[in-house]
Amino acid sequence: MTNGKASVSDYFVCHSQPDTDWIARLKLDNADVVVIEPGWLQKFKQGLLSTKVAVFLVSPELFASEFGSYTAVPDLLTTAVRRGVSIQWINVAPMDSDHILTRFSAVNDKPLRTLDADGRAFAVDAITGKLQDALLKWNQFHAAVATSDVSEHDMALIIERIKKLADAAASPQSVLQEIAAELNLIVQHYETADEPTIAEEPTIPESPRRKLEADEDMLLSIPSNNLAHLGVSFKEKSTIILGRRSEAIKDQVDIDLSIFGDGTMGISRIHAQIEKQENGDISIRDLKSTNGTWINQGSLSTDEKRVLKEGDLIRLGYLILVVMKIRGKESA
Repeated sequence: MTNGKASVSDYFVCHSQPDTDWIARLKLDNADVVVIEPGWLQKFKQGLLSTKVAVFLVSPELFASEFGSYTAVPDLLTTAVRRGVSIQWINVAPMDSDHILTRFSAVNDKPLRTLDADGRAFAVDAITGKLQDALLKWNQFHAAVATSDVSEHDMALIIERIKKLADAAASPQSVLQEIAAELNLIVQHYETADEPTIAEEPTIPESPRRKLEADEDMLLSIPSNNLAHLGVSFKEKSTIILGRRSEAIKDQVDIDLSIFGDGTMGISRIHAQIEKQENGDISIRDLKSTNGTWINQGSLSTDEKRVLKEGDLIRLGYLILVVMKIRGKESA
């Protein structure tokens, strides 16, 4: 399935030796395939960073191999996501692992090895369809930023807008969709305007206004989720934990952010803490998360507290939240 002539492959597939038989069942054209065996690492680095969709066949054997113990894999995956690579993994066999890959959403729910022959055939067809959809979305995004009919002046303005968005966040799928939508608006504007202009502020879409509810202390919006609102209420507590709930830690996480972008957002299970100070200020600190907590363009060091103000951009992993309102701190 490998097409060595392509500088960027449609798919990059990584798997352990026992899962080789599954590759032939996946109908993926222009795919680079890497088996975890001697000499795998260089091929892995090159393939992961020069593809559109990266596919991992996940099983206990994969995590027991050199792949599972190689400490640079999380950084490589993070770099790939920031370059716009779509990360997908196939659940091949039951496992219990907190590897960074499992923080992304699996393509299939039931492990392939647990299914009968008919179930496996149906599941593989469904998986192939989902991977093809991921490739289609990648291609649609790049078609949206095609510049064959855009003047040099317009192109310079578009590049400046992309840079501002890149400063605000890394670029997993949801942020890529934001950029594509932004560029579509720019193109529509240039098609109708006599004098092309571009707004300097802001790079994040403005959220529809709404007031704080009676029990809310802070209002956040999530641009990548159709400008959804998230009300934060301390009630009888002084601290609130943000993260991803699981059965093991469901009582420790106050606000479950996985509903705003699943595992591809790089949110740790216990990611950050928001605290209400005695003077009414609301601060945030990172709780040793894997992908960090950022305020505007600055990352928080371990145990550093940062007071939030209206208009701040919070980045948890790759999920962007905008501070819309803080009780008692509203802008004039």
